[in-house]
Amino acid sequence: MKGVPAHTAHQKSDERVLGDSEFSEEVFAMAEEALNRKYELAAQGVGIEEVMQGVSEPTGVPAEALTGAGKNREAVRSRSLLCFGAVSELGISLTELAGRLGVAVSTVSGAVQPGEQFAKREKLRFEAV
Repeated sequence: MKGVPAHTAHQKSDERVLGDSEFSEEVFAMAEEALNRKYELAAQGVGIEEVMQGVSEPTGVPAEALTGAGKNREAVRSRSLLCFGAVSELGISLTELAGRLGVAVSTVSGAVQPGEQFAKREKLRFEAV
């Protein structure tokens, strides 16, 4: 090509991802892994009810206490864990989850990150769900 030095190495990239080839490939591999996980769970029949039960068992908060806008500390922490699992593992939209739980979308949105932190701190994994 005219104007391109002969020693220039070609890199695989994607305009949707800033970074070099290796970084782009890592991002797409992570996205594919998350999508495969979502489909795997759906094929196993895992839905919001199963995640609610899976959260209820280790936290001791009844599944029915995870819905609604209660301010009980343990219920709020467990609901955050539920929001994290439902959004990150099942790929449920914030709007759909908010409707299912009977809370505002902003409540669900604000609960995902604390739920992730709680899961990491307590070493909880959603494979057990």
